[in-house]
Amino acid sequence: MRDSGVALLREPRRSARGAGMSLAVVVFLAYLVLASFAQGASGQEAPPYETAVAFLAASGFPEQEYALLHVWLERPRLADSDFVAGYRVRARGDGAAFDLYAVDDRLLSAAEQAALGIGEKSWMPRPVEAGPERAPARAQQVQEAITPWSVRHGIGFSHVATLPPLDLRRLLDEDARAAEDAEKGLLRIGIFRDLTPPLETRMAARGMSAWQTLPDGALLWCVMIESPKAVGQRLEITATGLPPGVEIVVYNVRDPKECYGPFTASDADSGVFWTPTCFSDAVAFECRVPPGVSPENVTLRLARIGHVYRDPVKLIETRAAAGACNLDVTCYSDWAATARGVGGLGTVGLTGLLWCTGSLIADLDFCTQTPYLLTANHCIPTTQRSDSLEVYWLYQTAACNGSAPGPATVPRTTGGADRLAFMGGRGDQGGGNDFCLLRLRNDPPPGMTFLGWSTVAPPLATEVTCVHHPRGDFKRISFGGLTDTENPHAEWFHEATWNAGTTEPGSSGSPLMITATQQIIGQLWGGGASCIDLTAPDYYGRFDVTYPIIESYLNAVAEVGFEETNVSAPEGIGTVSIRAALSKPAGAAGASVMYAVAGGTATPGTDFDLENGVLSFALGETEAALDVVIIDDTHTEPDKTIILSLSNAQCAALDAEAATITITIVDDDLDSDGDGISDWDEINETFGYVTDPNNSDTDGDGLTDYEEVFCVRGPCTDPTLRDTDGDGIHDFTEIVLGLNPADPNDGDSLASLRAPWFR
Repeated sequence: MRDSGVALLREPRRSARGAGMSLAVVVFLAYLVLASFAQGASGQEAPPYETAVAFLAASGFPEQEYALLHVWLERPRLADSDFVAGYRVRARGDGAAFDLYAVDDRLLSAAEQAALGIGEKSWMPRPVEAGPERAPARAQQVQEAITPWSVRHGIGFSHVATLPPLDLRRLLDEDARAAEDAEKGLLRIGIFRDLTPPLETRMAARGMSAWQTLPDGALLWCVMIESPKAVGQRLEITATGLPPGVEIVVYNVRDPKECYGPFTASDADSGVFWTPTCFSDAVAFECRVPPGVSPENVTLRLARIGHVYRDPVKLIETRAAAGACNLDVTCYSDWAATARGVGGLGTVGLTGLLWCTGSLIADLDFCTQTPYLLTANHCIPTTQRSDSLEVYWLYQTAACNGSAPGPATVPRTTGGADRLAFMGGRGDQGGGNDFCLLRLRNDPPPGMTFLGWSTVAPPLATEVTCVHHPRGDFKRISFGGLTDTENPHAEWFHEATWNAGTTEPGSSGSPLMITATQQIIGQLWGGGASCIDLTAPDYYGRFDVTYPIIESYLNAVAEVGFEETNVSAPEGIGTVSIRAALSKPAGAAGASVMYAVAGGTATPGTDFDLENGVLSFALGETEAALDVVIIDDTHTEPDKTIILSLSNAQCAALDAEAATITITIVDDDLDSDGDGISDWDEINETFGYVTDPNNSDTDGDGLTDYEEVFCVRGPCTDPTLRDTDGDGIHDFTEIVLGLNPADPNDGDSLASLRAPWFR
């Protein structure tokens, strides 16, 4: 793992709690915490509650004045990998709550939070829920089957490392004692076994390295590891030097069709990586160096393996598999679709190969299939564990109470996952709700279900259901209700008591769902329930506590709207380009939105041309444009408006504040004399007369050219003649007297007035 430089809160050597603790002790503890930050960490862990209290005290928020409500880590949207520690704090006096964030050894300012893309959390959100989504059964690109080079060319192994047999009974006894912990997770399914001496590409001095030449001139190093009675093996590969073009393959010696890779430098960029589980007691490792690359530049080391010893099918005989009171999920057809979203999680931990349960979880964008996975934080507390994650799907019987399948026979997603946000805590101690949200690096198989969820915390006695993998066994189901018999940390955890079925180690991280809607409301931490004590309660981290922290992922639906809501366009522009934008790049399904003319003072066909239509966004696009044709004319007229609106967004949500745009068509015709007729129209006899563009009353009769041409005062008159009808009375005088200036016969009774009339 690269050093992220982030403040990763760790448990100090001594608790920061206790009556009468001095400020000096608190500061000293905080110093220890911050010193650990500077040293880096092997994997970011969710900050322990007591450590967070000490850190806040050293940062100016002492526990006697501020109560810590939540502490978590989240991956910023605008940063590549660094985690930021978040703290929900409430002032003890006025009760005001607020959020703080820390990176390295200091709290972040509001501007720094914004730069990282950390938005304000909605801790009192409106009820939000999502229904289940089925991953489409679309054709996926199938990787061509790999044939190991050693098998293809009949090349033997340069070295075989054979490990001594294991004492399976002793391991199972250790597991039984570990299962007494209330935390139902981290079921051990395999142990580490050291290779002595390690297998290395640079072993020529010991005569163990043998690079063999392939027909194409490439070099091949191939070794085999035998671990008797292993159900499967995972190899830890240390690659301090892996030049471009070098490839690694791991395969089952008993059945070479089970082959993984090729792995390249990009897989080994952290220096150490674990291969997927190869289900065999004999596993081969081979490295191919292309022509022109010296093997001296390749540094590979295999120092240990993960020996999978837990085979649920065989353990039934030793009574070490899941208890008999567990219910086969396949017997409940109403839960068949939901069960397809629950998987078994295999990871590499500090004590060996571990097992938990997790579930695919839907986001609110129904046009995407982002493989988000929800589980318990204690299942995935470090980056190393998420890097080594592999998910077993459809690990369940084919028929009700049918034969148990082997884990090697079911679909599997390998390649690890990225942790996005997580919070610590224990159901028996509090301090958080024990959740972890991951994003798988590779897609699950087609047809899996992304489970729905609800942020509403249901009342006591609500019927609930859990689908899980007890003791690493095939999928089971439990039915019960929400209770409150002994739940001291109800602000973080739901308590559930089962009336049919139970949970066991390995079930941790499994989803708690409302029976009526099959929506997630939490994930399993642990509890006392078992086949021995069917009435003991279990505890599930509350999803309504989780949601504000992960809302930016689950509710990250792209919004679409106009880039501008008001645009001015001169009449002579020809066309004006109007752009709409998505708040994030369109996904594989693309996005679209309809546009239409919704009003305005401009007349279609006269002032502009535009047909209603659809704007489309292809994969990765964030902008789309439409062109509005502005019809130019020579007439002076008021500015006019076009109102466009967006509707019926597909694979996006409408941005209500940017769903309409007003386009103002600005008249650009020159009217030097301000008479309302453009200079061009006056000079070019547009309205039947050539008038003076610099004189609003060309004939000086007291009426403007516009009034005469457009009959504003009643009758139309000639703007170039003072007396249009030649009756001796100026046009303006006739209008004032109520006469018709275009009729020479209506002024006979006023003969005496046929003299020059002066206004």
